[in-house]
Amino acid sequence: MKHYLSLVLLCSSMYAMEPMELGDAVMTGFSGVVTPENKEKFPQEIKTPKRTYMSQYNDELFIDTNGTSLVVKSLATDEHHLWDASVLDDKNKLEIKAKEIGQVFGLALDDAKVPNIYATATSFYGLNIVTRDLPNKLTVNKKPFITNDVDTRPERQVRGRKYATWMQGQFGKDGDAGSVWKINGSTGKVSKFIDIKLDGVANAGAALGNIAFDASHRQFFVSDLDTGMIHRISMEGKDLGHFDHGVTARKLHHLKPIMHNTHDRADIYTKNFDTTNVKTWGYARERRRVYGLSVTKGRLFYAVYNGKDVAGEVWSMGLDKKGDFTKDSRFELELKNLDAHLPITDMIVTNDGQMILSQRPLNQGSYAMNNFIEPTKAQTVRYHLKVPQDGKLNRWYVKPQEYGVGFEAPFREGLGGISLGYNYDRNGSIDTELCNKSLWVSGESLRKSREFDSILGADGSGVQGMPLALSTVNKPAWYAHFSFFPRSTYESNGHMGDVEVYQQSCVCECDEASYISALLNESGGPVLAPPVAGIPATNAWTTTGTPSVGMPPPSWSCFPWCFLVNCWTMPWLPFCEDEDIVSISKSCMLVETSPPGPFLQTDGTWQLPLYGISSLNGMNIDSMKITPVSGVTSITNGPIFAVGTPQPLLSGVTVGSDAIINLCGFDSTKVVPGEPYECCNMKVKFKIREDTNQTLEVVR
Repeated sequence: MKHYLSLVLLCSSMYAMEPMELGDAVMTGFSGVVTPENKEKFPQEIKTPKRTYMSQYNDELFIDTNGTSLVVKSLATDEHHLWDASVLDDKNKLEIKAKEIGQVFGLALDDAKVPNIYATATSFYGLNIVTRDLPNKLTVNKKPFITNDVDTRPERQVRGRKYATWMQGQFGKDGDAGSVWKINGSTGKVSKFIDIKLDGVANAGAALGNIAFDASHRQFFVSDLDTGMIHRISMEGKDLGHFDHGVTARKLHHLKPIMHNTHDRADIYTKNFDTTNVKTWGYARERRRVYGLSVTKGRLFYAVYNGKDVAGEVWSMGLDKKGDFTKDSRFELELKNLDAHLPITDMIVTNDGQMILSQRPLNQGSYAMNNFIEPTKAQTVRYHLKVPQDGKLNRWYVKPQEYGVGFEAPFREGLGGISLGYNYDRNGSIDTELCNKSLWVSGESLRKSREFDSILGADGSGVQGMPLALSTVNKPAWYAHFSFFPRSTYESNGHMGDVEVYQQSCVCECDEASYISALLNESGGPVLAPPVAGIPATNAWTTTGTPSVGMPPPSWSCFPWCFLVNCWTMPWLPFCEDEDIVSISKSCMLVETSPPGPFLQTDGTWQLPLYGISSLNGMNIDSMKITPVSGVTSITNGPIFAVGTPQPLLSGVTVGSDAIINLCGFDSTKVVPGEPYECCNMKVKFKIREDTNQTLEVVR
């Protein structure tokens, strides 16, 4: 009876977890490797009879089935740490083992009260096959032969064999290369959501790219690396059909179709399959192979990989009222301004005109399971719409802004997973009223730095979070937080996967009191930021440019601060009498910036990051016209910007002098050429000082 009770307790606690909370992060990664004990004897190098395959010493590495493939962690910090490059609490709320779900990469959360987690099978950490265990005794030429293989483990194989199977821990319990797993967000219980198949044929081994949740139609989209198809999946785990970019989209744009090759598939039962050669793994053809996905405003955006020598592309396809694919295909962007042509394994397209893309280095076969990626560094970048809803092919600015990931130049330690998250308030607490204000990127060696090693301490792999606005000025990543994936004693390059942060819809709101308190503390002076690793605190409304050698820039707090334009509650503000306003409502708009710029660029212009633009009077603001008033010669990349994150480049600015620009927020769909249109106006003054410390203020 005692043993029976123990068994019941074990089973009931298998899925025990702390329920997910707003701001928690889900991460995926390689579960690790089990190595044999040193005292263990290994088979000798001997010739064996035909069709007898014996493992040697270096073949005794196996996937750690008890290692972690998925983890849920809190991203909470405290008042002592606010974007100060600190490592967050290492406690894991939930760990899902490889014996349950195998190796996974892609992540999505649904819209349940406590969201469920969905994870996709992957080949990004290698493909491993085995045959049955070789016995200790064999008969060779009718004579007994001792192999000295006294273990009970299967035999690893480099090439395919007639009776080969996937190594335990590769694709999970009763799973395969097309499996999507569902993890209950409250209990941690694991179940298989669906096995992705094409016309009843299972995924042969290339596995899946990523998964995206479509909240409007309550469905999922999954990219299949085996076939190149994008599958549409119901909330019940039913395949609702698929979309073929290589044929359907390309034909709609009068391009040569790239057909699915049903004969070029992984076959682990023949020698054609090689665990060390990714060309034998059956990936879909280039120019039809889809990785990252994102659903926004009734469109499915997706990233197409065109090969090492050809720039990748982003396309989109319209969805009808039921969420099914239409024929409204649109070519969005050629990624020709990225330094290397790598897969875009994760992407985010926001409602306000931002497109954030995360590359992952190409994977490679690693029989030693210690190097899953090629050495080319991956970029994490952000693009902006030129003018929303213009319907043209050149809708996006072709030159992206790049986020710095890690502390070692060129600050490209990302591994292809990204998610938007909440901001933090001045006390370091997650502010659930400020959605999509931080960006979290998966990566490795995130705190490795020869220059700052004494400050940063131990290195680690996991995710790096940073303010979304800091796309070009956070290198190295001092304005950041880090959360680590569970460590493995067996180090592997390329072992991190995707990240997804639990958010719910929210808006940024500032009232009169918070607007004033954001500018001054109780004593009437500027709010001071906490120090970074002993570095003195500084004025919260300045930010330092390039730091001196050996000294990171200071931390800062009290952000995002808001330009609150509200002529009802604050009628004395001078901009309420602006003669330039053609038609202005009593309330206008909110604009956030953190930290205040502008920042000097390599071409001599100054970039002024503005973000979080939203209407306070119900008017739709989807565009921003930014024009110089005084002290600025021109806006070199404007004047019209989408409201996502306008990043005007200012030229003709004199260091030490005041400069003023005008911000005009408007609805581009209601603009008739040559006629007046409703516009929320704001004039912003800034001074570029000799020491590069900047200040901003609303002047009219």
